[in-house]
Amino acid sequence: MKKLLLVYALMLAASITPPARAQADANPFATTESFAAAIRNKIFECNAINFPRVRFVDSRLEILAGNAISATLESLEYVEPGVAKVTYTDNTSDWFVFSDDLKSFVMVYASGTNDFRIPSGEVIRSFPPSSAAGGAGTIIEMVGHQYWKDVRLLRTKMEILNPGTAGAFASNDMAVAQPGALTVVLPSGQHGCLAFSRTAPGGRWIYGPNMFFGMRLSAPVNFVVGRDKFEEDEARSLLFLEVLAREKRWDVFAALELQLQAIVQAKYGETSAQLGDLYLRLAGARDRAGFKPESEKFRLKATEHAQKNFPDDGMRQSLPSIALVMQLMKDGKIEEARTELTKMEGMISKQEADSPIIYLFLRFQGECAFGLRDYAQATSHFEKALASGALKDPKETSRDTCEALKLLISSHVALGKLKEASDACTKRAELATRMQQSSLILYPETREQALAWAAVGRWDDAIASMANPKLQKRPENTALECLLLWNAGKKDEARKLAMSLQPVTGPVGADAMYFALASAIADTSPTKTKAKEAQELWTKHVEELKKGPAANYLHARFSQITLKSL
Repeated sequence: MKKLLLVYALMLAASITPPARAQADANPFATTESFAAAIRNKIFECNAINFPRVRFVDSRLEILAGNAISATLESLEYVEPGVAKVTYTDNTSDWFVFSDDLKSFVMVYASGTNDFRIPSGEVIRSFPPSSAAGGAGTIIEMVGHQYWKDVRLLRTKMEILNPGTAGAFASNDMAVAQPGALTVVLPSGQHGCLAFSRTAPGGRWIYGPNMFFGMRLSAPVNFVVGRDKFEEDEARSLLFLEVLAREKRWDVFAALELQLQAIVQAKYGETSAQLGDLYLRLAGARDRAGFKPESEKFRLKATEHAQKNFPDDGMRQSLPSIALVMQLMKDGKIEEARTELTKMEGMISKQEADSPIIYLFLRFQGECAFGLRDYAQATSHFEKALASGALKDPKETSRDTCEALKLLISSHVALGKLKEASDACTKRAELATRMQQSSLILYPETREQALAWAAVGRWDDAIASMANPKLQKRPENTALECLLLWNAGKKDEARKLAMSLQPVTGPVGADAMYFALASAIADTSPTKTKAKEAQELWTKHVEELKKGPAANYLHARFSQITLKSL
């Protein structure tokens, strides 16, 4: 049989014209060699802590830390086009099942594999196949499995059928991670992947204790896992979800989302606080990805989980509502956010005096009032937030206090109460100094302090704050310092600094605005082209600022003042 196939292959090769041969060679799934060549030296980011970045190089897999090689596995083999594996001395293995565009893979740390076939003879490369229209499902047959024979695949379930019947004795959640790869959550913290063949009616069932995902990214990402309620591997996976959303890999996104729920449930328990926290994190990820109905489902899950498992914990029961308010405000839906806050009043009355929920509730009430231009009401809410018991420990809450003071300064300035705003600036600066002495100072707080001083006309204080020795001399900070000098009347110094600025690739948000304004200051041509460009950028930028009017007020005011002075 092998000889016959070889003859057919040779006949085909002999009949291919040069252009067609080039096209065949370009098919990465034509042979294992073409597949290996297609992924050679390609780097994939992974959600696995032990495999943060990997590179496939012929017969070895390189594990990278940044761009440096931290480990090399020499047993890489290409099982078939689109599938590779690394085998370990204990007979376990890592399997890599690649997508059709070779931009992502499902990775299973496997304890075993089984072949499966499709009795209908259909070669399936997308799921659900057209043959499963109407919800009938797809039947596959396991080959040599100790317990399973017939398996029915529905859109989100894998059902293990009783022998000789259509009834199922087990059902497992499933996701379509790639057109030819279905990921399955198994009992006892196990995971599996159904990898469909590209050429035959069947494929391979790969299962084991761990499953991960890899992705070739369009732009580099710095995965920084800071303080988190979850262990490092889950925390990295949550960050990886955000990357998948940016890359619009919704199939892998859904598969990782399903897997995370199974992992957290198995590790911490069905009644754990971590599972409720995960539901909220997934709701936020769905919100940012633009899937509002799904985010609502996860928020509802979080609410029901808290009510069932933490009936006496008012703070935990309030978290889903607070998370929704935060997202609505980020989306610029101020009226909707205020409505949700009104619904929360009953919950708030049951909170302890020092509950962080009370602080957030008052702060968000203030931000909503500010967004609706009721600055007096906003001021009242911000003052109450600052007086709340949640901020009584300055070591733990200094950054929250800094943020609340910034908002209070904004509302005072909006009301024209510059003395009150200046007094609040002084308090905030004193707090920032204490934070600096405790090595807690961060450059966003310093930049915002400069904007606060600028809002009350204390330009020398604003310039001095940017001279903080702990503030790195980044180009964006130099641009802001240049604008402060300009508004302080130190035009020559400002222009000299503006002319020394080096071009920066891709600044966004406030930084982009500051660079544009600094370029306008450096532009001495009579046409003032750069000033016009800055005005055009401002027209676009202001629409984004409207989504957080209170948080963005000081920056917006400063930008407007600078624009008018050009």
